[in-house]
Amino acid sequence: MCSSSGDNTPDVGGFMDRIILFCKDIPHNVDKFLKTAYGIQGVSAKMLNQQLLKSEMYIRSCSSGRLRAASESGLSGSAYRLEVTSSCLSVKEGKYGRAVSVGIIPLANFRSEVFSAAQMAVVWQWLPARITMLQPEVIYSTNEHGSSLTNFYFHTDTWEPTVLAVLTTRDERFGAYCSTKWAERKQTYFGTGETFLFSFVPSEPVRYPWVGAHAAQDVPHSSKLFLSANQQMIQIGAGYDVRMRTWPWRCLSAMAWPGE
Repeated sequence: MCSSSGDNTPDVGGFMDRIILFCKDIPHNVDKFLKTAYGIQGVSAKMLNQQLLKSEMYIRSCSSGRLRAASESGLSGSAYRLEVTSSCLSVKEGKYGRAVSVGIIPLANFRSEVFSAAQMAVVWQWLPARITMLQPEVIYSTNEHGSSLTNFYFHTDTWEPTVLAVLTTRDERFGAYCSTKWAERKQTYFGTGETFLFSFVPSEPVRYPWVGAHAAQDVPHSSKLFLSANQQMIQIGAGYDVRMRTWPWRCLSAMAWPGE
């Protein structure tokens, strides 16, 4: 499923083009296809989400070299441009869900208060493929909205997904990809297996994915506690987790992908 050109760069765009072409000219009768699909029994949303996550991580592992090489070579901000060939995607945001036509996503136009351009490029390659085709936007920052969880929830509740970026007073940088909107925090735990933590402490980028993503069998319930939040703290994970109870950092920001 992974092809490469002479320079060993995976042909991600070509792969996506083939998927789009197949869907436009599917070699089966549509009615028969839908009847067969709806006739499949015993497939849960949980199973589908796990398979989707595993497939995306496999594709991501095949194409992980491109942005890593760019970030390590110290390219200027103008070089961080992601070319995509998809026609349209939709992102859930509160009351509105819009389809967005996408051509070239100018990542160079995005400015983070926490991450450098090179670090942002590394984070970008870790995101689900469908998200990297959309332009991110900062929806919350302690520098602008104040250091309050009430303000944080007010600005982030309806957005899905979000990326948290944290800069501590010791110049440590870390963050998390949160797959579910924060309005669901009324549940004890919420979120999906797409959620992951990442860190640039001390400098090398490290990603901490869900342990069940590559598990051959179902993982215990304790490994499915992705997100938890209330008026006192935010918790990501239940093992080696990140628990934010106070504000000992210089900046916390959240980014999301709004429709246009």
